[in-house]
Amino acid sequence: MKLVVTYCAGPKRKDSGPLPAVERYLSERISDLARTAGQSFRILSGEFGLLETEEPIPWYDHLLAAGEVRELAVTVADQLLEVEASAVDYHTADPETFSPLRPYLQVMTDACRFAGVDLEVILLEGNPE
Repeated sequence: MKLVVTYCAGPKRKDSGPLPAVERYLSERISDLARTAGQSFRILSGEFGLLETEEPIPWYDHLLAAGEVRELAVTVADQLLEVEASAVDYHTADPETFSPLRPYLQVMTDACRFAGVDLEVILLEGNPE
């Protein structure tokens, strides 16, 4: 199965109880990709790894740091193997322009390499939230 993946969004609904991931993140980018990709869509969270759209998550505030990349990449590689992913299309704003996105791209690069999964990086215009 080919997965469509994008990074999580900073703006989140602050409801106290768990919400489906697609509802927690306040992002048109995430909503649009979820709608077009359907069941093959995942959100890369610096806290949880790959999330399915309906997976309930609590509110959290965590920006992935460079020192956390290796551990999260191992987790994400395991998740890729679990769903028998054959390839990943990773949608991201340009990490050279938006440096906080660099660790997320590194996680996907390393995870796909660890899992033996093909990775295609799709650069999005601007900094889509």
